[in-house]
Amino acid sequence: MNISKWLKDNSETEFKDFSVRLVKTRYDILGIRLPKLRKYAKDLVNRFGADALSRLSDDTFEEIMLQGFVVAYLKTDFEVKKILIDNYLRKCDNWSLIDSFASSFKLKDKDYQNGWKMLNEYKNNQMLLQEKPYIERFVLCLSMNLYLNDQYIDEILKYSEILKDRKYAVKMANSWLLATAAIKYFDKVIDVIIKMDEETIRYFKGKIRDSYRIDEDKKERIKQIWPKK
Repeated sequence: MNISKWLKDNSETEFKDFSVRLVKTRYDILGIRLPKLRKYAKDLVNRFGADALSRLSDDTFEEIMLQGFVVAYLKTDFEVKKILIDNYLRKCDNWSLIDSFASSFKLKDKDYQNGWKMLNEYKNNQMLLQEKPYIERFVLCLSMNLYLNDQYIDEILKYSEILKDRKYAVKMANSWLLATAAIKYFDKVIDVIIKMDEETIRYFKGKIRDSYRIDEDKKERIKQIWPKK
């Protein structure tokens, strides 16, 4: 399996130009569409298992993305996966690598509980999160994708409420999480969002405005929200 050839054969100039405008990253962008990367990552896992990671360089955005998908799809002990997750996250320098990675996990049974413990370990390492805000974005995105349920919602919202002094990438992820949580936990989310900073509230309102899963009455209520001074 010639990875370099596959990358070259599946790159598209127009999609590269589009991606360069959309994603700010230190990695070279080749212009390969996400479904192709996901499928190829599964092929790599099926053929090489964890060894697929050693066959991918850190030279291009697409190879970093492939590394993330390999980690997400790999069936292995969660303690091993945690190390691989952390190694991947420390390479991430943009929202696209994080969001695509977080949306790729399917954790069940014991791994589901271990995934939550992992997120709490990151939350408790504020020094790391300040240094690498995209890891905090991962915490929010994985919480949104897997843990917005009765068991975890109060803990998620409690953490969400403290994220006022954060960079854009984190605030936007937080507003996305809150808007998604509002579909099922509207009143709980309102109690949090009214305490947030103006920037987060503005992002949240935009997410709610564009949502097809929030009814018009609730949208009208949200229009009236302003940050508490």
